Amino acid sequence: MTIATRTTLLATLALTPLAAAVIIPIPPRSAFLRASQDTVTDPVILTLATLGIAPGDLIRIRVQGEFTFNTANVISRNSVAVFSSSATLLASNLQQRVPGAIEAGVDFISAPTFNGGLPTDIPQAFRLGDHNGPLPGVDVVVPPGATHLFLSVYDSFYQDNKDTDADFAAEVTLLCAANACCGSTDFDGDGDEATDADIEAFFAAIAGNPCAGCGSTDFDGDGDEATDADIEAFFRVIAGGPCIP
Repeated sequence: MTIATRTTLLATLALTPLAAAVIIPIPPRSAFLRASQDTVTDPVILTLATLGIAPGDLIRIRVQGEFTFNTANVISRNSVAVFSSSATLLASNLQQRVPGAIEAGVDFISAPTFNGGLPTDIPQAFRLGDHNGPLPGVDVVVPPGATHLFLSVYDSFYQDNKDTDADFAAEVTLLCAANACCGSTDFDGDGDEATDADIEAFFAAIAGNPCAGCGSTDFDGDGDEATDADIEAFFRVIAGGPCIP
């Protein structure tokens, strides 16, 4: 096997799912965000350990299917998620219904309730799907202390939501285990790890000039290339530290 082939193989394995994807149906009226004068059902609450997922792991959550969100039967894939340190869910009239919520993913601000205009936003939640975009979802690192994952649709009024063909769901896949997501510190593929040549090759690749045998500039394996997080992970691993802090 040539160095270039080996490097390509390692880069591929870094984001090859470690386990089969799990499909979890999401009820069309499920919510962990606040509701007002509305009829909602509980969100899906997943115990991460039963899925073989632990803090520090990189997982992929992809939305499948769609539901309708009004009496005109307009389709939507609006959906949200939040990690938590417990399975506790409080009453639907409260803004912070998930007391163990833990920050993760890209923040967004959820809209007020349709009835009453009450605030619903919690800073720890992250969005999975938008209104009618193509097969949305995210890759996200499970935060420290997380034991559960909450999934639900995202709406300001849930009572008229329907999923007549019962196809709205989330596909959850473990991409790589904690501290095993990063690329090789033999970045230039010459057989020597963590050398000045590897550092030079890494920054050249970030600048758009990769060598023939170079690794991926998505060094931390989160799906985004040449970010500050990739640079931090590269030097953390060179120093003997973990891939994910």
